Amino acid sequence: MALLVAREACRLWHGSSVETARRRILASEVSHFGVDEAATILGLSGDAAVSVPCDNRLRMDPKALSRAIAECHSEGLIPITVVGTAGTTDFGSIDPLASLGAICRNQGISFHVDAALGRGLFASPRSRHCLRGIEYADAVTANYHKAFSQPVSCGAFLVR
Repeated sequence: MALLVAREACRLWHGSSVETARRRILASEVSHFGVDEAATILGLSGDAAVSVPCDNRLRMDPKALSRAIAECHSEGLIPITVVGTAGTTDFGSIDPLASLGAICRNQGISFHVDAALGRGLFASPRSRHCLRGIEYADAVTANYHKAFSQPVSCGAFLVR
């Protein structure tokens, strides 16, 4: 849903004449495979999902994100959203959300946070600081069945 909203916002801001092949979604190299799948389902080009390098703690590197955005612009491509991750499925790593959010705001790019796994950190006074910067998100996904170990599928999609 977040990527659909970003795609449609791109149409509003840049006009419907912007070719689908020019739109890009930037996410870390360890983000959920659903980012690539969603890009395909939304009819974006096969290389629409741009993999941004991580640091040694498997978090998206903000400097690498800035370089990827600059490369997109220099190639005439349009970054429609950045996907930050709050708890990767494989590693549990949390991207530096505040830094990523600031970059997105400065660049005028939508910022989505995949908090499917890490959203439960809000319930912990000791650990909620790990999600600092999530307030910059334009959209957040949360899967309560993962974060709160529920045996039934339950998720949420929140938008600003």
